Amino acid sequence: MNHVSDLAALRWRAVSFETLSTTDLYRLLQLRSAVFVVEQACVFQDMDGLDFAALHLLGEVAGVGGRASGFGPMPGFCPLALPSQKPASGAW
Repeated sequence: MNHVSDLAALRWRAVSFETLSTTDLYRLLQLRSAVFVVEQACVFQDMDGLDFAALHLLGEVAGVGGRASGFGPMPGFCPLALPSQKPASGAW
């Protein structure tokens, strides 16, 4: 991928867990699985309850993939939380 064109085409949205569409939730879980389980061979319990308190930053490229939302695969994702929301386990 050409980084210059990728950056120019990237659109970022910040959404709460409650406002994630089922399509966005599926896409972000798909990305997390691809990165952590497949690429990094890091098998862990992803559904740990931490996503409910986080603000989710979604990076998307418009017009790619033919999805109903008009967006293709999600190339970027980051859960954001206040320090007071960080779990004692340090999972983030």
